[in-house]
Amino acid sequence: MHKRETIDEKGRRLSAVEITCLKWVAEGKSITETAVIEGVSSSSVGHHLTCARHALGASDIVGTISTARKLGLI
Repeated sequence: MHKRETIDEKGRRLSAVEITCLKWVAEGKSITETAVIEGVSSSSVGHHLTCARHALGASDIVGTISTARKLGLI
C-alpha cells in the first residue's frame, strides 16, 4: 500500500504515485504513455488517477488536474 500524504488543510490526501501520475497527464501524456514511463500497467495508472480524482472531489481528470495545480501539487 502506498503512503498517503496530507496535501491541504481539509485533510485531503494523495499518494506520491497518484501525484506522479497526475503530473504526467497534466503534461499531456496519455495513460498508456504514463504507464510506459513509470513501468506499470495502464490499468494501474487509471486506478491511481481515479483515486486522485476521488480524493480531490473532482468530477473528471480536468478538474482533478485543476485542483492539484491550485494546491501546488503539480
